[in-house]
Amino acid sequence: MNKTSDLVNLVLCICAKDGVITQLEEETTFKLLHAFTSKSNDLKALSESDFEKLIDKFFASDKQLEDYLNEFNDKELLSECLLIAKDSASSDGFDIKENIAYRKALSISGIKDKDLKEWENL
Repeated sequence: MNKTSDLVNLVLCICAKDGVITQLEEETTFKLLHAFTSKSNDLKALSESDFEKLIDKFFASDKQLEDYLNEFNDKELLSECLLIAKDSASSDGFDIKENIAYRKALSISGIKDKDLKEWENL
């Protein structure tokens, strides 16, 4: 899997934990990931059509949070992804199930919420 799809999958996994990915979560996810990938030299810039395809693949997958976390070798990239996931999931209200998934991802990865950068600083 490429890093861009790994980012999308983990963000969507956290957003979907409340049982639905809202239009606002989708829009926020695309906006943040597009901005992030566009300025990265290591990641493929995310187009809207690529994003839609990745959403379809995500819904066709049976992977769990731990599976998506295992795709990351780079802790800094994972930290940035989790920050985007938190912002996306909370765009329509941070449901308790999304919050639990986010906290679980932090715990598994050994990342502390307070150590994450603010999105403006990415």
